[in-house]
Amino acid sequence: MITDGVEDYAVEGVKLALYRADENGNFAETDTLLVESWISGSDGRYTEQDKFAGDIPTGFEVGDLRPHKISEIPYGTYYIAELEIPPYMAMADPVKIEVGAETVPVYRIVNKPTQGRL
Repeated sequence: MITDGVEDYAVEGVKLALYRADENGNFAETDTLLVESWISGSDGRYTEQDKFAGDIPTGFEVGDLRPHKISEIPYGTYYIAELEIPPYMAMADPVKIEVGAETVPVYRIVNKPTQGRL
């Protein structure tokens, strides 16, 4: 997601990754802790057929980007991190996630435009 301070917009082409926490529960961007990486938007968009079938989660509409799904990961602490972001955006800090029996199914990372002058 990108925010302009008023509206939030889904963005395609952001490289994201899910990492397990290190032995101290902290974020570490290492290959040994990498669970999966993906590009936002690569899972397609919700369609009228999805709406008719009741397959669109709360908070999404026809035409919205489908969130990337990761299934069957062990309970524990994880981090979602941005690896590559759109031009002129500030990279968001990694988002800590606790995966357990009562995990929230959808996480959103929000970027803000880089502040500065030309």
